[in-house]
Amino acid sequence: MARIVLTGTATKLRRLRAADLPADRDLRNSYLRYVDLSGFDLSIYDMRDTDIIDCVGRGVILPDFAAGDLQATDYMQSRRTDWTGAKIPAIVSSYNHDLVVEVLRQAIPSLSGVPLQAAQVVANYVSGDYARSWRDGYWQVMDKLGLDVDGVLANVLPAFKGYPKLESRLRHHHDSGRISPVPPGFRSKADDFEFSVDGVNTVRENIAVALVGKYDRYALRQTLRTAIRTKYAGWTTLAQHYDIWFAQLDPYPIFFWRDANMSPDLGDDWHAGWPT
Repeated sequence: MARIVLTGTATKLRRLRAADLPADRDLRNSYLRYVDLSGFDLSIYDMRDTDIIDCVGRGVILPDFAAGDLQATDYMQSRRTDWTGAKIPAIVSSYNHDLVVEVLRQAIPSLSGVPLQAAQVVANYVSGDYARSWRDGYWQVMDKLGLDVDGVLANVLPAFKGYPKLESRLRHHHDSGRISPVPPGFRSKADDFEFSVDGVNTVRENIAVALVGKYDRYALRQTLRTAIRTKYAGWTTLAQHYDIWFAQLDPYPIFFWRDANMSPDLGDDWHAGWPT
């Protein structure tokens, strides 16, 4: 795996070229910002943990296959990217914010009546802020259209037809009652974050402010992992093998940590870090 890093500017996008794509079809941990990838067929590429920020991806065909225990677009961080007309994978994760919005937008022309209104409410609301999510989106439909919990489920499900993970996420909020007018809470970017480097003691590091405006999760992971291992190297073996992984950086960082020496692969041994 050799990740690619491509950047343009806000006023002049960098056009993706076929020669930019890796021969091994592995785009994991790649970073694209201000890149126009419109029209590309990326269906054979592994795009896990790829950052696609401020890009244009109109008409792109995204991968729709399993990659180990995950899917080829799992943990992809897309922010402010135009996916108009893109082929969204049926296995798209409910956490892929931009892609979920595009699923709704593509469904809207085929809907009518209350299902149409419900899809429009969710698409308009969720696309307005990356802090917005499922539980508050559900509440918005109840509030705007005067529907009860069952009514929202019945009228939003048609927009997610063919996308089992999105249908499942909607049913989860219906069944669990996790519905609120307030988006999920998180700490201020200016706060310290907490983590454990020995599995017992908790330390605080005032580096959260350094995360503001950062979008390349792989590069940040390497920098912080090295800094933490160096600073706490004398603590325990765990500190020497401390690993960190960012699920997202925008609109606020969510990370997980582990002992990389004891757990070399993604799995249940990742511990939630900041925000808690």
